[in-house]
Amino acid sequence: MSATRSSHQAYGLDGAIISASRALAQSGPVFWVTFYGVILIMAIVLGTSLTISSVRDHEISRNGKELESTVRLLSHQFDEHIVNFEAVPRSVAIYLASKSSNSKRFNDLASSEEFHRFLREKTSDQGDFAGVNVFDSEGRFLNSSERWPVPSLTLSDRKYFRTFKTDPNSPPVLIQLVESRISKGDTIVIARKVSSSEGAFLGMVTRSISPERFQSFFSTILLPDSALALLHRDGSLLASYPPFDQERMRDLQDSPFLTQVFTDGYANASEGPLDLASARSLQHYPIYIIATRTSSAALASWRRQTQTLNVAALLAAIVVVGMLAAIIRYLKEQHRRLDIAVNNMSQGLLLFDASERLVLRNQQFRKL
Repeated sequence: MSATRSSHQAYGLDGAIISASRALAQSGPVFWVTFYGVILIMAIVLGTSLTISSVRDHEISRNGKELESTVRLLSHQFDEHIVNFEAVPRSVAIYLASKSSNSKRFNDLASSEEFHRFLREKTSDQGDFAGVNVFDSEGRFLNSSERWPVPSLTLSDRKYFRTFKTDPNSPPVLIQLVESRISKGDTIVIARKVSSSEGAFLGMVTRSISPERFQSFFSTILLPDSALALLHRDGSLLASYPPFDQERMRDLQDSPFLTQVFTDGYANASEGPLDLASARSLQHYPIYIIATRTSSAALASWRRQTQTLNVAALLAAIVVVGMLAAIIRYLKEQHRRLDIAVNNMSQGLLLFDASERLVLRNQQFRKL
């Protein structure tokens, strides 16, 4: 029974294939013109879709490379700028360390009016006007290149000071964004540790720069719908333009992108809450340059190209449909004329193809 059922199934399948082959073979030219026209339109749609997708990927890649080039250039430029900016505190710290064997000697030397003149001469050699300040091992303000005498204040509660005082292995330079107690507003403090030859903490030398200076520079080089930021290795924001709100900072701090930056020193992202982003660390300081651009801005050119491609594809499809309609109308007219000619013959007519299949017979033959 199973063998008989299998043979019937095979025969039914073969019969269906043979019937389909005969139907296709007997299909008129109108069918085949329509069939290939539909295939051509599908090819136009598919080709347009693939092109649009390829152009989108290209635009994302191009914008990503632009951001990567930007952060690479800025990281090198800012690294050199901060090295030059920090040159005076570095030389002052080396001088104080060489002249001070203990905290008393350090305080006596650093708190004198003569040392104030020394600091003023040091800073006057540079083009910027940022002052240099000196603090003792208790955080007390001892001297400044900008004023004499200095006001009575202490920075003993600052994070960078506590790190210098409690950690003998702390980095020689620490950076922090704070609200200034010497001048008004927020300031980025670059603090350099001063230690004796035995490693005892004697004090620190600081120099500050306003975040507005970075923001002003960022505003001159930014493209629309982009952002630039200076980020400390501890995750705190030093400067940004346009200013990052709390939600954007939270997205940044929670993103795998930032984790990769802190791990590898650089990272690139093309999706997620940051849209397009690239970051790179400075070589000598715990600071990262981050550049972001919204996807809407990055893909603006792609959207314009997409509209052009869609219009071109639509026009091509309309042309194809028009040509198909004209060809089909022509074939139907030819078929109608052939029918009239054949059916008005006085003789009976049979027409077979190369496979001996009947493809045409006229009315006179049916009457025979």
